[in-house]
Amino acid sequence: MTRLFKSKVFNVIKRINKRRLKNKSFSLFSNDCWGGELYKYFELEYNTPFIGLYLMAPCYISFLKDPKKYLDKELKFKKYSKYEQVEKTMSKIGNRFPVGIIDDIEIQFMHYKSEEDALKKWNRRKSRINWDNLYIKFDGNKDGANDLLIESFNSITNKKICLLDKNGRKTIESVLVLDWETDGAVMFKKSIKYFDVVLWLNKGKVKNTFVNNLLSHK
Repeated sequence: MTRLFKSKVFNVIKRINKRRLKNKSFSLFSNDCWGGELYKYFELEYNTPFIGLYLMAPCYISFLKDPKKYLDKELKFKKYSKYEQVEKTMSKIGNRFPVGIIDDIEIQFMHYKSEEDALKKWNRRKSRINWDNLYIKFDGNKDGANDLLIESFNSITNKKICLLDKNGRKTIESVLVLDWETDGAVMFKKSIKYFDVVLWLNKGKVKNTFVNNLLSHK
């Protein structure tokens, strides 16, 4: 299958999915750029501050346990991250992006040029959160994720989804992604091959595709 053909198929499915989507006022919390790509895919306004940034898994789960507490507090910034992995990432890409802090959690504003820009967009977008129509996404494979953090994520009552690779832990709300990779933006396009993203947004139901069902029963 050529790249051009794949692109045409993707765009056809995208148009169909946009027509199928009825719930357009949702807010999504995402630990990486997967969420931003979802909003772009459906061409919707960002009803969430979780755009162009990522959180290490321990901080993200801490945030999800009491999100209103953290979002009610002022976002500040620090020079260095407490995570060695984050510092290594900055060194690798040659860019010291803003590191936000709210109490005990860090937010890595990887795609922002300045603290001022990050703060402005964080505050503007968090004011749009629809708490009555909230969805949550977590990647259970990276950034310090482990079984205990996945268990904590499973206990959250919101409509949620956990992305895992084929060797990951299987839960009722998980999607196994055979060609899993670290990049959240790339993962969005890959993951929607494995579950019905529109059904999830319209009904809060995680329905695996045929391919994913085969993987789940190996």
